[in-house]
Amino acid sequence: MSEAPELSVVLPTDSYETIAEVVRGWSAQTASRSIELVIVIPGAGPDRSEHPELDSFNGVKLVASPPYPLPVARAAGIRAAAAPLVAIAETHSFPEPGCADALIAAHRGPWAAVGPAMANANPDSLISWANLLLDYGPWVELADGGPADDVPVHNSCFKRRVLLDYGRGLDEVLSTEHFLVQDLQAKGHRLYMEPAARTAHLNVSKPVTWLSERFYAGRGFAAARARPWAGRRRLAYAAAAPLIPMLRFRRILSLVRGSPRTRGLLPRILPALVASLAVSALGELCGYAFGAGQAGPRCHEIELHRARFVR
Repeated sequence: MSEAPELSVVLPTDSYETIAEVVRGWSAQTASRSIELVIVIPGAGPDRSEHPELDSFNGVKLVASPPYPLPVARAAGIRAAAAPLVAIAETHSFPEPGCADALIAAHRGPWAAVGPAMANANPDSLISWANLLLDYGPWVELADGGPADDVPVHNSCFKRRVLLDYGRGLDEVLSTEHFLVQDLQAKGHRLYMEPAARTAHLNVSKPVTWLSERFYAGRGFAAARARPWAGRRRLAYAAAAPLIPMLRFRRILSLVRGSPRTRGLLPRILPALVASLAVSALGELCGYAFGAGQAGPRCHEIELHRARFVR
């Protein structure tokens, strides 16, 4: 199109079929003509003649790169994007109507990042709710927006220049999402949560995969956090890992009670929450003590092909 896009949506994938439903969600946005779709994909991209939804966008850009490691693929998409705003999308998170408009409008303020409200795409499962609350607790069914101390890196929208300032270090900083937000704040950047931008997130609900995901997610987080630490400090955090479930449980319970949408889940959700926190803490203990192990490949498969792990 002749006009430049306002928003680039970056989607790493192994095939177009993996992201087809998410793409349809973005193509149905009223702001679709302002959106550039950046697909990071190995090999050939989709046949435009077979996928009319692609014609709804301002443009579609293909970046030849494998989807794993995901942080590297996302960084490649961000560097290739043409719009001043970049949304880090997922294969299993579906934007609701008006999401793109709300993100673009909010970014007219002085915000480095704007986060969306998180809804549950498979709300009939208590395991799904436990996973969503552990991963996105403060932003689940968000009702009130405004300046924020934290935003979810996945599904949020960033000013592209802020991310490009990391240069070659962008791959690394995207591999430790929580620390990206901390670093942005340390550099004086401001964050914002916009409840009018909503996305429905699909969550693991098969019991065996649920516990595996919680273990490897905890292990990967701890390993990334402890990477620059000396051995003594790593062991100290490993020894303290059993305390993590109690601290996180109180925080999540407060969030559940504070939302009319999730309050009704009590007390049915408590067993799933307690089990999730315990297994996640075990993963963190292993991450601090022994490193990431197979956390990267295991989490990558669940991240990329989430629908396979949903009952």
